[in-house]
Amino acid sequence: DGNKQCNVLPPSLLEALDSLRTLGDEDCDSEVELLKQELLGELEAAKHKRDKIHYEKIKKKGLGDVERLRKRIIEKSRLSTNKAKNEAKQRELKAKLALLRAQQQLSDTQNQQESSRPNCKVADEKVIDVQKRLEAMQVLAKHQLRQVQDHEKENAEVLLQEEMMKQRKMCFNKERSTFRQEQRQQKLIAQQEAEDKMTRERELQLERLSFLAMSCPYQKKIADLSADIHKSTNARQNDFFRRQSDLADFQLDRHTSFTDEKIFSDKKFRLANSLHEAGINKTIAARDVIRNVIPRTEERTTGIKPY
Repeated sequence: DGNKQCNVLPPSLLEALDSLRTLGDEDCDSEVELLKQELLGELEAAKHKRDKIHYEKIKKKGLGDVERLRKRIIEKSRLSTNKAKNEAKQRELKAKLALLRAQQQLSDTQNQQESSRPNCKVADEKVIDVQKRLEAMQVLAKHQLRQVQDHEKENAEVLLQEEMMKQRKMCFNKERSTFRQEQRQQKLIAQQEAEDKMTRERELQLERLSFLAMSCPYQKKIADLSADIHKSTNARQNDFFRRQSDLADFQLDRHTSFTDEKIFSDKKFRLANSLHEAGINKTIAARDVIRNVIPRTEERTTGIKPY
């Protein structure tokens, strides 16, 4: 039921929209259709919200939009009707005025004809001329009215075509965005599948390496070995053909450095070692102590102080 409500307008909204179609012309139908598409778009955009409260909110908003559109259509129809009535009334008044003028001219001509019989022929010609001009004016008024109606019809057709083009463009843009989204989704799926495949291959390779390591007879001995940097190798120990060995003195058990007793017999070293162990070897007090215990003179050539 939630999916059906998100895809179809409520019956009350459909009835209200159908009632609007009987109020106006083609422009009214296009506006009604546009409002219907907007409402369907809102329902489509809110498809993930399937609760009844959100559905009622959209329904209430749609009824409000329909009511506002109804008032706008009625006002537009009333204005167009009043405009048409005023124009017709103006044309009627102009025609009556022209007719009154013609009658006035005709009566004047008749009076002149009665007053002057010799000019009767000229008066008849004037009457005929006035009648012809009146007929021409009526024909011209009808032609102008027909032109105005044709122009309004052409404008309505142009607006309808523009609206149809706009709707087609919106549909095309929607299809294009949907296609791009599908392509992006397929690309992401392909990337995920490639990553999963690489992960499976890596795990399979590790399993094969582990199985190969387990099959080695001395694998346990290799795993338990520990490095000894002070230990020599058999190749170094059996290298009897070198005149000068590349091994270090401690590797050949030759100790050429001083012993601990020899080093700590120097009072200067014991002082420096004590200051370093106490963590005050870089302080000003330590510098003063060293300056007093180990006096040094300035450099003879540069004059640089030793401390």
